[in-house]
Amino acid sequence: MDDYYYFKKPNVVEVNAADVGISKEGWVSVPDQSDKSSNLALKLMKKYNFDIIPIDSNEGTISNFYKTKNWGGFDDNEISEIDENCTIHFRTPIDHVVSKMERLGVEYFLLSNSEERIVGLITSSNLNCRGFGTLLFSHIIGFEMAMTQFIESEISGDEIESYAMGKKDLGKRIDDAKKANAELPTIQLLSLSDLIGLFEKSGCWKSLGFESKSKCHKMTQKVIDLRNAVAHQGTGKTVVNSKRPVPMLWKTMMDLKKYTEILQAK
Repeated sequence: MDDYYYFKKPNVVEVNAADVGISKEGWVSVPDQSDKSSNLALKLMKKYNFDIIPIDSNEGTISNFYKTKNWGGFDDNEISEIDENCTIHFRTPIDHVVSKMERLGVEYFLLSNSEERIVGLITSSNLNCRGFGTLLFSHIIGFEMAMTQFIESEISGDEIESYAMGKKDLGKRIDDAKKANAELPTIQLLSLSDLIGLFEKSGCWKSLGFESKSKCHKMTQKVIDLRNAVAHQGTGKTVVNSKRPVPMLWKTMMDLKKYTEILQAK
């Protein structure tokens, strides 16, 4: 690989399927396809909230697996054969993994190596890990920085100051910074929610091509919700859940990319 790739790469944070998924060496599996094995798999699924349990053959290879008949339901399972639609290379960038999950309407992939041997597993539940959260946060920060620069170029300093002082908590932050001789430009004291509020209030939403302020707000609210989920992972917040399934997560990721690029081009 060209040395200069590392200077030019578009994403500073790079995460692939293996970073997020689990390796064959560490997963929970069952040994064969007997009725006893099926019952054992179901018990393990219920115990660990696993929707996928690989079946290890005597040769140590994987060609079948148990899965719950209904994702997230642990009352019954069934055997599925591994085919090209349920496998993906273990070094596939995680963005592509999520994209393929959304496109195929699936919640998992068995991870294969270049020799097409199964070496791991990734499910939508694994997307709640810190590694994927770090990648998402880098995208959100990129969006926030692009919005900040756009606001600075389109909105006067007086209007920004007026907006900030109109918010009690923000006004206090500004006063505290002045008292501590740690003054910063007002816009640097705005949170993502504050930036979006100013962006929408000033009519800048039109620059993103939205037909109405409400449609812009619907998109930005999903970004804020995702940001809060990522920031509070480990305290009960999750990136993927019933309210934010994989298709919605992917849509928000694509919105972040699209509107960051639009703001940067202005």
